[in-house]
This record gives sequence, structure tokens and C-alpha cells, in this order.
Amino acid sequence: MQNPLDLDVLSRLSGQFLDMLPKVLWTVLLLLLGWLIYRSVLFIAGSLLKLSGINTLSEKLNETDFLSKSSYRIDLRKIILFFVRFLVILILVIAGAEMLNLHAVSEVAAQLITYLPRLFTGIALLILGIVVADLVRNAVQGMLRSFDMSGSKFIGGLAFYTILLIAGIMALNQLGIHTDIITNNVLILFGALLAAFTIALGLGSKDVISRLLLSFYTRKNFETGMKVRVDDIEGVIERIDSINLVLDTGDKKIVFPIKNFTDRNIIILQEKERGESSSL
Repeated sequence: MQNPLDLDVLSRLSGQFLDMLPKVLWTVLLLLLGWLIYRSVLFIAGSLLKLSGINTLSEKLNETDFLSKSSYRIDLRKIILFFVRFLVILILVIAGAEMLNLHAVSEVAAQLITYLPRLFTGIALLILGIVVADLVRNAVQGMLRSFDMSGSKFIGGLAFYTILLIAGIMALNQLGIHTDIITNNVLILFGALLAAFTIALGLGSKDVISRLLLSFYTRKNFETGMKVRVDDIEGVIERIDSINLVLDTGDKKIVFPIKNFTDRNIIILQEKERGESSSL
């Protein structure tokens, strides 16, 4: 004969199982529906990003000097899909938690959702900082090279890392990380570097300014087509640029550096349009 106590236990267990069965089935249904929504959203987002040509933009970003010389690569499509994936998961967690009366879980997920835009903005600021810093470095190096100044690579690199550091601090601030100590130390360091750069630029640009003034003086007093005598050499001025003056003597061409040309004894034998003689 079966024990009545065992029957009572079985009855309670079966009653609890029947009470939990709708919740279990509802949870399974939610998980299945959430998985379908998750896959559908990712498929749609991936297709839209592919059509937008964002891969081309990623390739251009990776062609910058900083990224091309490093092992790091930026894939904007993966970054955006990461945020979409995380956002969908959090939304599904909130929906499921509310249906199951798990309010604490939904509150934590809601807080994470409010933090996502800040995280996305911080990453975007860092990527934008890399692009702007690379453009500024190339512009500074090109400008200094055009003036034939030494140290263009160092100064360009200094400008690059300064902008990159500023972008990094802005990204950290966007993430809610206090950077007061870092900012103060960076300002002191930046001030010292700026003072050193100003002194170095002032000393290094003396020769450049001198060349520009001599070139302006030469172009003002001489022009192509003039016949001149430079010391004991006679010829026709063929070309004047910022660095050299080319004199055609008939059988050969002589190149005079501008800085040395103006120190010589120069006699204008014939103007370009009228025949007059004068002496400098």
C-alpha cells in the first residue's frame, strides 16, 4: 500500500510544476522571439552598412600614416554592429525582465543603455582625432619642407601627438573619467614644448626670412630678359626663383644663389624693354 505522505509530496511537486510550466514556456518563447529579433536586426543593420560604403571609409582611415605603420586596424562596420548588437540585447533583456517582474535587472540594463551613446561618442572622438592629427602633421611637414627648414618630421610628429593627446583626453571626459590631473600636466608639458618650438622656429627661420627678402629684392630690381654683368660675367637673366638666378652667357648657363648674387658687383647693360645703362 502506498504511503499517503508520498502522494502528498508528489501532488505538491506536480502542482508547483504546473504553476511554473507557463512561466517556463513563456521564457522559452521570449528567448526564441528575442533570438529572431536579434538576428533580424543584425542582418538589416549589416546590409544597410554594406550598402552605405562604410568599408571604403574604413580603408581610407587605415591608410593614414599612424594606422598604416601600426598593427591596429579600424573597422567601422564592426564597431557599429557591436553597438547595435549590444543595444538589441539590452532592450530584449529589459523587455524580458519586466515581463518576469525582475525590475532590478531591467534597471541595470537601462543604465547601460544610457551609457552607450557616451561610449560611442568617445570612440568617435578618438577616431576623428587620429584623422585630424594625421592631416595636420602632413600639412605642417609639407609647409616646413617648402621653406627648406630642418626638423619638419619632428615638428609634424609633435603636432600629431599633441592633437591625438587632446582627442584622447576629450574621449576620456566623454566616458565620464576625470582627467583633471592629466589635463594639468599636459598643459604644463605643452607650454614647455610650445616655448621650445617657438625658440627653435625663430632661430631656424632666420635663413628662410633672409632668403625671402633677398628674393623679393632681386625680383624687384631684376627681371628675366635683362642683360647684366655680374663681376666679369656677362649674360641674359633667364630665370629668377626664390633660391637661384640663372644667367645665360650664350655658351653656358650659370646658376647664382640669390643670397650670393646680391653681394656681387652687378651692372645692368640692357633693360628688357628699353636700352639704358645703370650701375648697382
